[in-house]
Amino acid sequence: MNMYPYNSDMYKKVNDSFKEKMIYRLGYDAGFFSEYNNMILASIYCLSNEISFYINSNFSNFKVYEGWQDYFIPFFPENKKNYNKKYNYRPFGYKNKFYKFIKVFNRVDFFTQDLWFDIRSEVFFTNEIIIPQFNFRGTLLEACNILVPLTWNFKPEIAKQIQFQKEQLNLPKEYIGLHIRRGDKLIETSQFYNLSEYLDVAEKNSTIRNIFISTDDYRVIEELKNNNKWNVFHLASINSQGYFQQQFDKKLPFEKYNDLIDLFSNVQILYNSSTFIGTCKSNIGMFIGMYRNNQNCHYLDTNTWRAF
Repeated sequence: MNMYPYNSDMYKKVNDSFKEKMIYRLGYDAGFFSEYNNMILASIYCLSNEISFYINSNFSNFKVYEGWQDYFIPFFPENKKNYNKKYNYRPFGYKNKFYKFIKVFNRVDFFTQDLWFDIRSEVFFTNEIIIPQFNFRGTLLEACNILVPLTWNFKPEIAKQIQFQKEQLNLPKEYIGLHIRRGDKLIETSQFYNLSEYLDVAEKNSTIRNIFISTDDYRVIEELKNNNKWNVFHLASINSQGYFQQQFDKKLPFEKYNDLIDLFSNVQILYNSSTFIGTCKSNIGMFIGMYRNNQNCHYLDTNTWRAF
């Protein structure tokens, strides 16, 4: 669903040509898709402002051995220096008398917190994105649809595990994908949508009655047990009762790894659905919209895709 014929070599050539440099710290204190979505926004901001973009993930909260490269094929150049752990934060970094010295000495113009509010501003979200080196003028969503397919490339062993989980479901060729987030997202947004509201959107926008539900709360699945209208598929654990980031952060690395494989499996299945239904304030909903360029995507909290 990528609209534009760009590739990693083209991106690398353009990214390397800029004089100023930013290091985005990935996996500091939020859920994976919050971190990832903000990384994509930051990379687009840097492209449009001619800033060379690097990431740091070796201190990430999802790290097993390396960080990003535990799961994905490398794309963005990575800076693994120790100073990132102390000085590179989102959104408020640690600034003392050495802060400017660290950046000057290491030839870094921007850490995450230096551009954080610009990257997440309404001006950036709504203004036209212009990248002359790509001959690109368009919306933020269209720019996201360039970077997501370029970066979202699993390592072969990860892709095999995801494919295995998908095959166990015996999914039909056509199905609706629902993402229903509970847990700490309800605390953050104070927005609760009943399962019936998702199903109403599904019925209004599709005649398909096969439905894959991606949720962090098994009680959502239980609500549909006696509903004969839908053929229901899911990967939810019977023990899941909402995702909470603080609980995830306390897990051992191998537990985080397994949780993320499950998460990525859910997301790939949602991506491949005929119709996607979710919320944009959930980072997975925002991500699916970017990944699919908003094709056949419906949100309960907004009329169209938007960044946060």
